[in-house]
Amino acid sequence: MLTGLITGGIGAVSGVLNSIFGAKSARRNRRRALNVLSDEENRLDNLFNQEYYQNYLNRSDIQGMLSTLRTYNNQQSSMLKNNAAVSGSTPEVLAAQQKQLADVYGQSVSGIAANADNWKSNILGNYNAGKSQLAGMRYNTYMSAAGQGHNQQMFGLNQFQNSLNNIANYKLLSDLPK
Repeated sequence: MLTGLITGGIGAVSGVLNSIFGAKSARRNRRRALNVLSDEENRLDNLFNQEYYQNYLNRSDIQGMLSTLRTYNNQQSSMLKNNAAVSGSTPEVLAAQQKQLADVYGQSVSGIAANADNWKSNILGNYNAGKSQLAGMRYNTYMSAAGQGHNQQMFGLNQFQNSLNNIANYKLLSDLPK
């Protein structure tokens, strides 16, 4: 007789503890998930700031192209000077030809700089997409943790209620005439 009451009491206490520990576990898991998302958000912010705010013309690939173009222009200028000396061209002709080389270089730099707007637009678009994805993941984390916590609490409360019912049923059975 006493065993049934003890078992019911243990079940009730177990249900309450299950509910409490389930809620703690859900909070801890949510906090861990949110920390991961915050770390990813910081990484994304740092990458955005590094890429978006840098001078596009200072990128190594752009500097490589400009260096190649300057080398080409220097070679062409040397060839023009040698040809002018051999052919007896006037300094004005040489200056006009060198101006053409400088204009090509200037147009190339302008074209590269114009690409910077597209480059920045792509960076901004990728950043916004990443931020949106993180926001969705954060929302899903909250909803999942809320559902997990709710389910764990309901399980504990059901276990508690069933144990109370068992105690009540045991009491009713023990009150029956013998």
